[in-house]
Amino acid sequence: MPGTIAAKLVCGFRVSILLTALWIPTAFAQQDPAVSQETVLTYVHDFLQVFYPELLNKEHTLKLCVNHPADDSWREITGVYFTVTHKRAPDYGVPRFSNGQRIPEDRPDPNTILLAGSIWLPLLEHRNRIQEMHTSAEGAVNLKFANFRSLVQSHPEWTDAEAVIELKKEGARFGPNDEEAFVQALPMRAADRFLGGLKIMSVEFKHLAGNRDGNFALTAFDWAVRCEAKSADGTTVVYVFGFEPFEGKLTSLFRIG
Repeated sequence: MPGTIAAKLVCGFRVSILLTALWIPTAFAQQDPAVSQETVLTYVHDFLQVFYPELLNKEHTLKLCVNHPADDSWREITGVYFTVTHKRAPDYGVPRFSNGQRIPEDRPDPNTILLAGSIWLPLLEHRNRIQEMHTSAEGAVNLKFANFRSLVQSHPEWTDAEAVIELKKEGARFGPNDEEAFVQALPMRAADRFLGGLKIMSVEFKHLAGNRDGNFALTAFDWAVRCEAKSADGTTVVYVFGFEPFEGKLTSLFRIG
């Protein structure tokens, strides 16, 4: 009899544990966020991957920072800052020696900024989710272009034609005579799901203005692409894209209306 009672107690204990194990995940699943989530961060990541596929890979690190008023609900995030750098190796910065001499590191500096900028999003009730986007001059994507503009700024005597010749000498792929190649390189179809169905309305290479006052080179030598974006509900807005001429990379995006 004692053996029978003990066996029943052990059996009951096992059943209790099994029921508890089955119940706990269900209870937590009702409270915790989903394991796989579509968020503003995944949205920004996927958008950047369309325009910078060579940067968003396993060799690099993407950092996303959220900027939002502290007293808001945080159910809708409107501002995201992004930075892409080289991936930090586990032993990066660890001194290595051979025959008593320190071996110089030949790997990329993980603090080198490849791309940086911000994306601003309107409230979710708007069909076209991006309000504006900018990249900063400190990133490697824009650095060569910024240096070229500085060069032109130091030569106010150059004509527009002379500046364009210098632009091509510096390695720009998309000068004013390369419009067809530039348009073919644009990943607009892949961007439809973020902005709505895009239709290119105009493509313009911004030449050097005749006026040489102030920072006259700051607004020249890039491409402006104006697009109409149609949402699934039929509403339309206009986007203006800015692209640098060296590799045709996106540098800015504005929503109009």
